[in-house]
Amino acid sequence: MENFHFYLLHIFDSQRFQVGHIHRVKTEEKVTFYCMASNCPQDVRVTWTIKENNGERMVITDNNQERDEEAVLKVRSDYTVETERSNEDNLHHAISALSFTPVVSKHKEVEVSCRFLCNGRSLEKSLKWSFNFKKVELSGPMQMSLGEDGDVLCSVSLLNFYPKDIEIKWSHGLGHFQDVETFHETVTKNNDFTFNVRSICRIPGHLFKDQGYRVRTKWNQKTETGQQEVSITDSDWRPVMGEIEKPDFIDGKEAKLLCRISGYFPDVLDVKWLRRDAERQECYAISDSDRYKIPVMASTRQKDKTFIYTACLIAPISGDRLRGRIHVSRGTSQSEYTSGEEERRNQGDG
Repeated sequence: MENFHFYLLHIFDSQRFQVGHIHRVKTEEKVTFYCMASNCPQDVRVTWTIKENNGERMVITDNNQERDEEAVLKVRSDYTVETERSNEDNLHHAISALSFTPVVSKHKEVEVSCRFLCNGRSLEKSLKWSFNFKKVELSGPMQMSLGEDGDVLCSVSLLNFYPKDIEIKWSHGLGHFQDVETFHETVTKNNDFTFNVRSICRIPGHLFKDQGYRVRTKWNQKTETGQQEVSITDSDWRPVMGEIEKPDFIDGKEAKLLCRISGYFPDVLDVKWLRRDAERQECYAISDSDRYKIPVMASTRQKDKTFIYTACLIAPISGDRLRGRIHVSRGTSQSEYTSGEEERRNQGDG
């Protein structure tokens, strides 16, 4: 109530009991209406009345005073009244405030009244008010970033909503979703008293090896709800394939073909080398054998926390024309990526 002290400095007619207009203060979660009475020869009694959307009238006092007989007499904890009283030159003054958290279903269009009773005389002021409920605005799709420990940080940003009260929950799974704790959440206030929130959850990176695995966030803003989902296929961490490096082809020797694959996450790839012989259109997969060697190479984590891998094929060189192609897929239920071809033909070939 200390915020209302300065109103007592207003100059009033010292001989007349009077009541000022109802004013409103908007805070982070609640709305507060206040009204002031002054110059009463006796202490004042205060009664607030609020008419909700459905026509129901709620009567609230700051003590055990009798309530308006015409009102629906209910005591509810969602309405609170505080009254601050003062006495100067044998005259009584009072500032009373009604506070509550607005709800669209009850307060979209309301009428608020404040009545002061002093020495048998009653004065009342009323105000019509509309609750400007502001729905969540999305900043865009759910974002994913890579953490230091190989975790994936999923984040969602909700903008320009009011009131502040909002619930955000995270879950994850493959078909069946399980709850996961929020890692971090930040709420900021805008100049127009609306709010923004950024919520983050942390998921172990290895769970994304199956591309059917999804992360979901749901939010509940009073009567409004929404949700977003994301999977690894929504990320930019797709394999980027370089050209197959050209070796020096020497008949009767082995040639080492290399292809660098970078920018992918998680660290799971299915790499296949394909061969197409001369005069034939179809390709067939090459397997590790006495004729072809496919060394298993180690992947490396890059500065941006994605991985790089060098695929290697060691193949014998003969006079036949040889076309080599590499085929890469990622994870289970893979997406496919194919490099360009490298051709080797003997000079004597027609």
